[in-house]
Amino acid sequence: MKTQSKPSRGWRNNNPLNIRYDRNNAWQGQTGQDSEGFCRFNNLVNGTRAAFALLRSYKSRYHCVTIRDIITRWAPPSENHTDTYIEFVCKHLMMSPEDPIVYNQESGRLLVKAMAVYESKMFLDNDILSAAQHQVF
Repeated sequence: MKTQSKPSRGWRNNNPLNIRYDRNNAWQGQTGQDSEGFCRFNNLVNGTRAAFALLRSYKSRYHCVTIRDIITRWAPPSENHTDTYIEFVCKHLMMSPEDPIVYNQESGRLLVKAMAVYESKMFLDNDILSAAQHQVF
């Protein structure tokens, strides 16, 4: 007998990168948080939009310029398998961990797409990515 697997947290919360709730962030379309402290969004575009905005702030606010910088900040080793995450994203972007990320529409889309697969097993389609990204870039 085949069992139905439970949708990932990212799917349930419309939060493909599993952004943690922070009362200081009033993300567009945020409807609260789940019992584990992750943001809930009213739709997938707004959850993806928040991911783009947060990642973009990593460059300006925290000077994260490489894949290693970004993923280490996003998923610190104290809570995650950061090296595995970095390897996964690098493989999908065909880059090395020390390669700088150019924050533009194409690289941003590829980065969010890879991170959504790793975080939530979500394969975001280009319509969702474009709609979300259009509001940020």
